[in-house]
Amino acid sequence: TFTTSWAAKARNRAEGLVRGLPDVLLVIPSNRAKNGKACILFVEMKRIKKSATSDEQKHWIDALNEVGNVEARVCKGADEAISFVQNYIKKPSSLVLPF
Repeated sequence: TFTTSWAAKARNRAEGLVRGLPDVLLVIPSNRAKNGKACILFVEMKRIKKSATSDEQKHWIDALNEVGNVEARVCKGADEAISFVQNYIKKPSSLVLPF
């Protein structure tokens, strides 16, 4: 089990860290979204092997998925996370740059 010193826990709390909150937050504006609707993605990153999702993380994932235009997921490895994000964003060739 992972343990943290009391001093480290106090520093984390002072910095605003919250137990179980997903690691990555992505805001997808409507002009970059595949479906044309803005959304927010939360990604909890895990190693491919020998990783477990804590009860706090499961609670956050469930709670976030109840919010409209929000998708939260646990992804094992970078490839799974990239695939998850790519399901929501337009491919770069289809983007229109403002300049």
